[in-house]
Amino acid sequence: MSWIALLPLLAAPQDTGEQYYRFPKDTTWKFEGKAKGEKATAVIRVLRHDKDRVHVEIAENRESWKAPKINEFVWYVEKGILRMDRVKAAKVEPFHALYMIGSKRGDTWAGPGMDDGNMDGAHLGLEAIDVPAGRFTDAAHIRMLHRPKKGSESVVCDFHLVPEVGIVRMEADRGGGDHEVFELKEFKKGG
Repeated sequence: MSWIALLPLLAAPQDTGEQYYRFPKDTTWKFEGKAKGEKATAVIRVLRHDKDRVHVEIAENRESWKAPKINEFVWYVEKGILRMDRVKAAKVEPFHALYMIGSKRGDTWAGPGMDDGNMDGAHLGLEAIDVPAGRFTDAAHIRMLHRPKKGSESVVCDFHLVPEVGIVRMEADRGGGDHEVFELKEFKKGG
């Protein structure tokens, strides 16, 4: 084998997961959608970086709410999995095992999930997706199944992740009509 045959491998970017979560402070994603049949919005904003972790604030609002609900999350890679975990009272609680580094269509993974439960993830492949912010042709479609230990129902979540943009679409089905979809309307990289 000639060394020239190895050139494409040397030029290919290494998948570290950072293409989906490592954004500068004040980067914002604005989403629009529906939750339980009513109009809803969500805004994600990068608050700060803490070593290898990115802290974000997610402000979700619905037509019937008087004010948005704001939660802090932290994005980071642990044991080869991109995590999106909730911060409560300065403690990080498992929430989503969002993406397995280097995964491709058909790959699966497991990890701790919300409500002290477990979570299974699956890479469903790259696909084109249209959202209000535009068309993205290289979105990784990730499906997660949360299996909580505490009395709540299982939850199926679908995420579409685009390199250098991050999350462009989120959909969750908790059963019993509790369904929500958020699509990216605007993305502004901080500086």
